[in-house]
Amino acid sequence: MPRPKLSDILLDMGAITPVVLQQAMATMEPHQRLGDYLLETGLVTPTEMTQALARQFDLPFLTLQEISFQADAVNLIPEQVARRYQVVPVRVMDSVLTIASADPLNVLVVDDLSFLTGLQIELVLMTASDIQRAIERVYIRGEYPAPRSYEPALPAAQQAATPTSVSDDAPIVRLVDMLIDQAIADHASDIHIEPQADFLRIRYRIDGVLQEVNRLDKDVHAGIVTRVKVLAGMDISERRIPLDGAIRYAHASGWLDLRISTLPTVYGEKVAIRLFDPERRLLTLADIGLAQDQQHTFQQMLRRAYGLIIVCGPTGSGKTTTLQVMLQELNDQTKNIISIEDPVEYKTAGVNHVQVNQKIGLGFAQVLRSVIRQDPDVIIVGETRDQETADIAVRAALTGHLVLTSLHTNDAPAAITRLLDMGVPSFLVASSLIGVVAQRLVRRLCAHCAREVVYAPHSPEMVALGLAMAEPLFAFEAVGCARCHQTGYKGRVGIFEIMPVGDELRELVTQRVPVGKLRQAALAAGMIPLKREALAKIKQGVTSVAEVLRVTYQC
Repeated sequence: MPRPKLSDILLDMGAITPVVLQQAMATMEPHQRLGDYLLETGLVTPTEMTQALARQFDLPFLTLQEISFQADAVNLIPEQVARRYQVVPVRVMDSVLTIASADPLNVLVVDDLSFLTGLQIELVLMTASDIQRAIERVYIRGEYPAPRSYEPALPAAQQAATPTSVSDDAPIVRLVDMLIDQAIADHASDIHIEPQADFLRIRYRIDGVLQEVNRLDKDVHAGIVTRVKVLAGMDISERRIPLDGAIRYAHASGWLDLRISTLPTVYGEKVAIRLFDPERRLLTLADIGLAQDQQHTFQQMLRRAYGLIIVCGPTGSGKTTTLQVMLQELNDQTKNIISIEDPVEYKTAGVNHVQVNQKIGLGFAQVLRSVIRQDPDVIIVGETRDQETADIAVRAALTGHLVLTSLHTNDAPAAITRLLDMGVPSFLVASSLIGVVAQRLVRRLCAHCAREVVYAPHSPEMVALGLAMAEPLFAFEAVGCARCHQTGYKGRVGIFEIMPVGDELRELVTQRVPVGKLRQAALAAGMIPLKREALAKIKQGVTSVAEVLRVTYQC
């Protein structure tokens, strides 16, 4: 008897309507499977799809709450194999091993597992997310015995470790490694381990946005914090005050530097882990999102022998990356380049990186005074935070040095007023300033699921963008699919507002005019504002209206 069609089962379940099915058949790719299309577009849920597949192949469908795992079955399949094939052993009876999987069509997996175990394989279906949680439950959290033959033996000295240490074979160790490895695979910049009243929340910051990726039992919290502190060389007995540490972490493709911060909360210590790849590929002006004409303006400013260039924007807008790209453009054997940072995140060959250390009184201003005596050609000050640093940086720019620094301001003209508010004399600012670069980071639309959309001339989106267009705006919007973790976005790109400082602006700076007049003069001189650059990215299909409004609403 032939199997029923998946479309008929989904219709019978009420998961889709005939209209939805008809639209799907008309818009999906010629060789694309219906099930894949419906999942990627979010027209059916993973649970509905797995239930439908179970009916189509006449297999049991189970949820994680309905299933129990036998220790004997778990011992038959190593964790590495379970992860590779995305299966979980459920039970073994006589010569039959029952395996939970999300894919009933993967015949090769059944054959491989049958060969590995010498048993007949029987399938039950679970959703992919339940499979992931089940792997964590039986292998990582150690609720059921895992196979020992695949684990390295521990030296006797380590087996006799103190009670506060965690052996490399412990489930907590593997859990911490899994959290870090998954963050690396997802290209996350931060991991947040957050104790709540009844559970432990794990969130990753991916493309600048925090996403919850897991919820663990509260009882693993103390073990995770202890393991991270041990790796970072932190005091595991101190839980009352915030602590900082660092880890050099080895993974499949190299090394990562992890910066660790703990914070006591009412539910226990919160841990934040920042991930840095010191060997990452160096970016170019084009890579960070600068248009062709902007690159030309940028390079003109960098060719100046001395003066001050400021990069500004809120926290997380990519200022450090832009400074690194500028450093790379300037870096050659004829220049003495000194970079003052807190912390030093990425090391560039040929550049002298200096780490600020506030604990011993080595702040930006103190280092900057010493750097000036080191015969520098280019000085990079990671961040100008106070009047003393600002004053020294400006005076260094006037005495034959090219100085690059960053400020926390919303737009380019506001950087000038910030320097003036810090107490730097207006004539020094006017004389030293070459230009200001304001920036934001917007998420790139996922190339696999972005959907075309048309905004009418007077739609709320057009009004929010400040556009008085008589014609509709053709753009793309985020949808979400498996390849972008259902967010609709993958990767980020910068949008920039570049304000070269000419004679007219210098005169206005000397007169200490309000920031509004500075902005009007800059626009009259040809500065393209952030929102206009963002609109170009929207029209190119790089990002969405919603994303631009999210990051530029204050501009």
